[in-house]
Amino acid sequence: MVKLRSSKFISTPFFLGVFFVLTSFFGCDGCDREVYVVKGNALIVTGSDLVDFGEVPVGFRISRNLQVLNSGQSELTIEAFRIESDNEVFEVEMEPMQLPFQSDVMVPIFFWPNEAGTFEGTLTIVSDASNTDALEVRLKGVGIEEVICGDCTSPPEDRCLNENDLVVYDQEGYCEDDQCRYVATHITCPWGCDADTATCFPECQGEDCPSVDAGPEPMPEPVDAGSPNEIEPADAGPPPVSPEGEIIDVAVGRYTSCALRTNGKVYCWGSNGEGKLGIGLPSTGTPNPMSLGPAMLPENDPVTDIQMGSKGAMARLASGKLYCWGSCMKTTPNSTSLISQYTPTLVAGVSDIDYFEMAHWQACGMQTNGDVICWGRNTNAALGNGNENLVGSYEHTNLGNITHLGTGYYMSGGGHTCALADNNDVWCWGFNQRGQAGQTNGDVCGDGDCVKSPQKVAGLEGKTLVYLDASNASSCVVTEEGEVYCWGQNTSGQLGNGTYTSTGEPQRVQGLGGVRITEVSLGSGHICALSEDGEVYCWGSNTRWNQVGDSTDVNQLQAVQVPGLPLPAIQVAARTEHTCALLEDQNVWCWGANTKGQVGIMPEEGEICSPPSNYCSVPRRVQFPWE
Repeated sequence: MVKLRSSKFISTPFFLGVFFVLTSFFGCDGCDREVYVVKGNALIVTGSDLVDFGEVPVGFRISRNLQVLNSGQSELTIEAFRIESDNEVFEVEMEPMQLPFQSDVMVPIFFWPNEAGTFEGTLTIVSDASNTDALEVRLKGVGIEEVICGDCTSPPEDRCLNENDLVVYDQEGYCEDDQCRYVATHITCPWGCDADTATCFPECQGEDCPSVDAGPEPMPEPVDAGSPNEIEPADAGPPPVSPEGEIIDVAVGRYTSCALRTNGKVYCWGSNGEGKLGIGLPSTGTPNPMSLGPAMLPENDPVTDIQMGSKGAMARLASGKLYCWGSCMKTTPNSTSLISQYTPTLVAGVSDIDYFEMAHWQACGMQTNGDVICWGRNTNAALGNGNENLVGSYEHTNLGNITHLGTGYYMSGGGHTCALADNNDVWCWGFNQRGQAGQTNGDVCGDGDCVKSPQKVAGLEGKTLVYLDASNASSCVVTEEGEVYCWGQNTSGQLGNGTYTSTGEPQRVQGLGGVRITEVSLGSGHICALSEDGEVYCWGSNTRWNQVGDSTDVNQLQAVQVPGLPLPAIQVAARTEHTCALLEDQNVWCWGANTKGQVGIMPEEGEICSPPSNYCSVPRRVQFPWE
């Protein structure tokens, strides 16, 4: 809401545009005396001629307020707010307006860097002011990498970006040379950001504080999932099933988890950064699953599938339409930015989707005719359109009948996608610095770090493939015999071949013996798989968050079974640094990083999982509102 107010910023030039005509007849008692006052024109001034956003991580959308004042003696008509900028990184959301004299308005301006670098722009305010009809204000901001590699003993400092936006850094795995990998997270502070402590104020700090929704009632105390020394499967029993249906799908993203029920309702828990809970509120999140609500999605078109990227979520409806919340990729041409949606919003220009996957900056969908459409940012040819032009979306029609998709995003270098066709061809494109798009000699970028258009992955010839997934900088397939082959980044042992060597050549995962795997799910540094008997196996990164779930704190270079689950499981979902599994008895169990409550329990209550409190080294059951 735009608020107009009497100005405290007065700069009217003395007698500018104002004159008085006084006609007096002195010496004549009772004579009339007339005073004519002619008002001056409107005058426009701003509180500053420069709006500097400072350093902002790539992908964050930060606002600054600019004071615009009418210091004249008549009403000001503002006809337009126009921005010219590099790469569309600055935005203004204001309509034409009337500004009374001696009053001002605060104009929100947004900076949304899509790559690292310094950006400049100009805001032009077009009006009928007498001093200028086009007032210009300079805009400046610096985009910095969202992912930082640095000393493990000196992490980047959290800081307030403005009055209501906080950036915090969490370690997620490791870079080269034993450096820690720190990832920035954007948190909206409803009551303001405390610059001294770099935290959100817990409550309103000023006078006339507005009332807010306190959120859902507290959930019952979570069930003890056992300590690392007590990881025998717990007989949790099936949760009560309400008439609204059972859980049929789970998805996990960075700091957030979601579950889908047979009635089409979606429940999410964990971080609400960028609006990932989809509840319409800029809250800090909750470990208690919250429903998106019936009014937020179309009636009579139920949700059939959910997926999560690192900062957003997406749902497929029975009609083949997609709805997105959190950080959502734009489908419009020449766009490289994300947009935060606090409630599910229709993905424009995408329809007839049978299956889909999303990463951080890009998403791809398999259409009912077997074609693949991708949209979002095209850095390092992530959309596979043959170049890095900003095309908005691109449709692949020559890959055959596609049955599975997988897509990932690696640091700030770009994304990659792989697709499995029904003739066992695996096609990959996009960023390939770690070999995640496979070994290929065709249509590569000049430096060889990306594959510009879909290319077949070598090394899988003669195998019948039944499943595919990709994430971060790795890709995997499952064969008809139940073997798993992975390629790409291996800095945490996520290829499962007993080494730390990254490669574009598919590697068979070790440690599975005679176990037949039916599906895999890839996190940022760990990978999990589901067997035909409902067992869950994981491998890869495990030193900080215990996302492998085996109660140890060492990377697993080959597959190990996750203990403590009352099997069988029917689905496993891994993404970033935590994992969730859906069991046949309709329970959802999660483990790994719990810094934002994504495992389903408050971080300060983590002792029921395993100290320290920000992770759970063994699976624990998520409690839902109907229990």
